[in-house]
Amino acid sequence: CKQMLERQEKKGKKSAMIVTGSGLGCIPAAGTAHYSAAKAFARFIADSLGVEWAKNVDVLHYAAGEVNTKMLKRNTTNIRICSAETAASSCLRDLGYERDTNGCLRHEVAVWFLNSLPVSLFQNMTFSIAEKTIKKIRKREA
Repeated sequence: CKQMLERQEKKGKKSAMIVTGSGLGCIPAAGTAHYSAAKAFARFIADSLGVEWAKNVDVLHYAAGEVNTKMLKRNTTNIRICSAETAASSCLRDLGYERDTNGCLRHEVAVWFLNSLPVSLFQNMTFSIAEKTIKKIRKREA
């Protein structure tokens, strides 16, 4: 980070940095503790750098929900999943105007909803889903 900022200061031009996070970095998610913690770190570092570097670099924390990519292995969009094109365009739309975004409207609504739930309820839901997923994976590997 320090080297990047020094290079940008020498150029004298404003630049941008997008830090990719996740909605799961905004609320603790049992069963995905390592992932949630890493994404929470991404959020905090982006928010801090956004203030520190505001003069030279637009820093945006992009906490997307599910995006239809090869990694997701679903060829669909629905109320939770947006296309890669929609995700990219909605992220870039907010660059330079916001410091934190969930991108498309469906992800903004999903994060708002999840943050309105009691943490204990959300924790139990995510842990139950994680347990089922782990069992499926272990069954396939056996």
